Amino acid sequence: TFTDNAYSFSVAFPAGPAGGVGFGVDHLSVQNAALTRPVLDASGNPVLDPSSGQPLVELTGFGQENDATILVGWGRQFGRLALGGTGRVLVGEAGSVGGLGYGGDAGASLHVSERLRIGLAATDLGGTIVRWKDGTRTVLPVAGRIGVAWRVLDSLVSSVDGSTPLGRLDARIEAGAEWAVADALVVRTGFDGTHATGGVGFRMPLPGKGAAFADYAFVAGGAYEDRNRLTLAVEF
Repeated sequence: TFTDNAYSFSVAFPAGPAGGVGFGVDHLSVQNAALTRPVLDASGNPVLDPSSGQPLVELTGFGQENDATILVGWGRQFGRLALGGTGRVLVGEAGSVGGLGYGGDAGASLHVSERLRIGLAATDLGGTIVRWKDGTRTVLPVAGRIGVAWRVLDSLVSSVDGSTPLGRLDARIEAGAEWAVADALVVRTGFDGTHATGGVGFRMPLPGKGAAFADYAFVAGGAYEDRNRLTLAVEF
């Protein structure tokens, strides 16, 4: 049985004419994760999989896995068009084996009208490679994503997006809707791939122009088990 806990912290602020910048840290901890080591030939070299060209690995047991991502992002509005990018440093530890990798993403959003917005993104530009100290590599291929958000009513927004690794068709479709029940309360529902999702969000005004937000989301049958997610945010 897998048990995973994820934590994220991020901050963003305007940077004048240059747009806006943001910084973030994500951390994932998985207990009872499958631990592996590379398969070596008689000379001590990694044996490659003929179909993928990646080193073959064998299961050595189960243990703790920790993954952290440090992010730096930028974005800027150009009329109806918004552009942005993110650089990432990935640090992992599986059992006693550490790993390090670097990656980047880029995206654009077009505000077609007051009710319609289209977004495009490319993730893991150039292919993100995490190199582990035991000689193995984790390769995250370049992927493309497109999404559409439509404000059906003043209080109701629906969206759908799809993503697939570039060069092959392996699409993942996600969709959802958000209903503003009141100024301080929104209700959300949808599906993440093939899993149902739902949640609620609360907004509390703060002195001045700021506000505090609390969001709860539930994913039925996530990567390992049912998942609960809580997000706290402050806008000032």
